[in-house]
Amino acid sequence: MTTAPRVAIVGAGPAGIYAADILLSRVPDARIDLLEKLPAPYGLVRYGVAPDHPRIRKIIDALHDVLQHPSIRLRANVEVGVDITLDELRAAYDGVILATGADRDVALELPGADLPGSFGAADFVAWYDAHPDVPRTWPLAAETVAVLGAGNVALDVTRILAKHGKDLDRTDTPDDVLEALAANPLRDIHLFVRRGPADVRFSALELRELGEQRDVDVIVDPAELELDAHGERMLEQFSQRRIILRTLRAWAERPSSSLTASRRIHLHFRQRPVRIVGAQDVTGIEMERTASDPLGRMVGAGDLVRHDVGAVYRAIGYRSSPVPGAPFDEDSGVVPHREGRVVDAEGVPIPRLYATGWIKRGPIGLIGSTKSDAAQTVQHLVDDLAASGRIGDERDPLVHLTHAVDWTGWLRIDAAERSAGAQRGRERTKLVDRGEMTATATPTPSAVGDRLKAAFRTHPAGIAVITAATPTGPVGLTASSVASVAVDPAAIMFSVTRATGSAGALLDADTFVVHLIDDDHADLAQAFATSGADRFTSEQGWITLGSGEPHLPSARAALRCRALHTIPVGSSTVVIAEVLDVVAGPSGRPLVYLDRRFHSLPTLSERN
Repeated sequence: MTTAPRVAIVGAGPAGIYAADILLSRVPDARIDLLEKLPAPYGLVRYGVAPDHPRIRKIIDALHDVLQHPSIRLRANVEVGVDITLDELRAAYDGVILATGADRDVALELPGADLPGSFGAADFVAWYDAHPDVPRTWPLAAETVAVLGAGNVALDVTRILAKHGKDLDRTDTPDDVLEALAANPLRDIHLFVRRGPADVRFSALELRELGEQRDVDVIVDPAELELDAHGERMLEQFSQRRIILRTLRAWAERPSSSLTASRRIHLHFRQRPVRIVGAQDVTGIEMERTASDPLGRMVGAGDLVRHDVGAVYRAIGYRSSPVPGAPFDEDSGVVPHREGRVVDAEGVPIPRLYATGWIKRGPIGLIGSTKSDAAQTVQHLVDDLAASGRIGDERDPLVHLTHAVDWTGWLRIDAAERSAGAQRGRERTKLVDRGEMTATATPTPSAVGDRLKAAFRTHPAGIAVITAATPTGPVGLTASSVASVAVDPAAIMFSVTRATGSAGALLDADTFVVHLIDDDHADLAQAFATSGADRFTSEQGWITLGSGEPHLPSARAALRCRALHTIPVGSSTVVIAEVLDVVAGPSGRPLVYLDRRFHSLPTLSERN
């Protein structure tokens, strides 16, 4: 029995992935299973960050590096409480960390809040970010809308509503969202903040972005920027508040003659909602003016103002959903805990159950701030492991989850999205439908095998099978398909997992060279991938057009080939090629290359 601890983390967003990374830094031999309800990892970074914020989405690159660790198993498309219970996880793992985040809107207890046309920001964000579990239509029919909130989510909602559809063409925004935004009849957005301008929770950068949009004007009444004593104190204490007020004053000073955009954003301060007006649908919103008491708290001033709007977007905060089987505080919207140790109704820690991220502390802080939060939780888990030891169960509790999307499956989804995006000059175009995502993650091998067999019957012996033209080809599918086909042993199977050219270039070239390198030189292959066009590279090799020699001393073989046939495999391409000769490397035995994740598959010669 191994002494390496086994830990399950529920939620593959930043909180869960950071927890896995920190745990491995403190317990290097730990084995971690990362469970995710959606078919894709990355949580809020993928499904909560606005598409026009690519700098924030770059966090995915760091998260990707963590998930590649060989001690981490991703099991996406798995819902705790449906596919497996929390009690089953606790019985099988030395620790279970809840990291499910916050996915719901905080309720707004107002008359009319449930009228058609009154929307929660979480639902709107999920729609424009291509969440697979929300409807793909959104009623953008109002010419004037209200947005309620004083944080960055309120700014995101306001900014996306004001966008012209074509301004998001280069992002990963799905076509249905682009089409809806292009047809949006919107003219005016009123953003309401119940506090004064020195008390907002916006970041200075995101606020400034409101005024940097094409054909959008930001309108601020100078009278609303006057500060009371509390506001002056806030400016003295916080430099970010001073920057924010400077931006607001610059907008307020613009002459009305310069405000000629087709869409306008109106910023209102010291107004809080009283009721949403309408009989069958939203027709307006009634606001009460507010003021600061001596302690800086907002109090109603009694002066009511009505604004005619056709929709209201509530961006007043996120809230976590309960995890079936775990205690949950409905009042605070979090799991009860003591520094990350989940506790029961009597405040007693529940053995081997922990929490991190927003389900632990509430939706507070930026994405990166979850690292320190995860460190606290992980340290308690490590301390408990040292005190109580392992539970000793070696059975795999996830073996029955055949529908789960593993890391290779996610790479196939990622490849399909990048391929679709490349056709339109963008980094990716997201897959939206859950069924399409899972089908892409686990394509049917039999159909591909049939096409490969037909190609093998058509072409002579001595072939190379090469997956190409995607960032991450369906290596497992191709390896399985090829290994199931009996061919002449003078063959290789080369799996390409990054490409800057196209499979068509291989067919057009007179010859191309397959260079193979050893496993411990994967970093050199990745560096080679970015060196120019018409090169195809995997973790352990690359392809160049022409008949050149190996480019690195580490190359153990270079095979000169001629492409004969191509077969589409999902978003990738299998190239059937004749091996003309071995330019370098051993030639005394057949060469069969399989990706290291599938090293246990028999070689083609062994199957014969």
